[in-house]
Amino acid sequence: MSHVRRRRRHASACLTLAALCWAGVATGGQHRLPRLTTEQWQGDIRFLAAQIAEHHRDPYHAISKAEFDQRVGTLTRRVPDADEEEIVVGLQSLAAAIGDGHTYLAASERYRRYPLQLFWYGTELRVVGATAAARAALGKRIVAWNGLPVVEVDERLQALVPQGESAWYRRDASADLFTQVEPLAAFGIVPRSGEATLTLAHDDGTHFHLTIAPDSGQTWIDAAERMPLHRSHADDPFWFTSLPDGKTVYVNFRSFHQLERNAARLLAFIRSRHVDKLVIDLRHNGGGNYTEGRKHLLYPLQFMAVNP
Repeated sequence: MSHVRRRRRHASACLTLAALCWAGVATGGQHRLPRLTTEQWQGDIRFLAAQIAEHHRDPYHAISKAEFDQRVGTLTRRVPDADEEEIVVGLQSLAAAIGDGHTYLAASERYRRYPLQLFWYGTELRVVGATAAARAALGKRIVAWNGLPVVEVDERLQALVPQGESAWYRRDASADLFTQVEPLAAFGIVPRSGEATLTLAHDDGTHFHLTIAPDSGQTWIDAAERMPLHRSHADDPFWFTSLPDGKTVYVNFRSFHQLERNAARLLAFIRSRHVDKLVIDLRHNGGGNYTEGRKHLLYPLQFMAVNP
């Protein structure tokens, strides 16, 4: 089951693609695809393109119809010589070409993962978490991936990221894609086995190499001796606290889930204190109903500012 989501105010179109049938066998945390014929794969590609054209509010706002149709044709012709994962990644790239974060093909959960958690600090890609197998990479800057400079790898992976979104959205998405084996293999960055050699840099600028392989382990070691504020309470959709100065409130707004209740808690917290500044951190927010955000958070905060 795959989801192609249209822009706000329009219901999502739910696409049942044989290519992503979750009835497949799960092996080592990865869902295996059923065996499909060339004609079935090509039918899936045409179906995805047709659904986007029919249901998206403005499908060609970021890419022309002619260019999109050309990409559909190119992927369709590649099917006989491509493996399953290359086709799935190709389907992802078609959805991403539409240019908005509400139009995507959700396939990342079926991919093998490297034992790394990554984060972009400006132009530096750093390892902020790892399993024991990759402990040596913790805190280090990634210089190259299998000999390719990080900037080049990022450029290739951006084909799977909607380009109509913010720079931060694109960086956050690419950091996650760096840890997914099958997209990297589809772009020729790593072999299909998944084994890769990273070139890492210490803070003094010296480099070293580390060979890693896909790892299903879920026990993570954090690079930071002290957990950064924005990464604490990772399972809380809406978390806030008063900073040490006593006059600043920090809000980590991860999700719109139960926003009305959570925003009411925040407003009550602010009213109970002498607050000069409010910091709302949205870096981990994947989006939601902005009308709810205005109604329950933005407008009440504006009213408080005008009528303290």
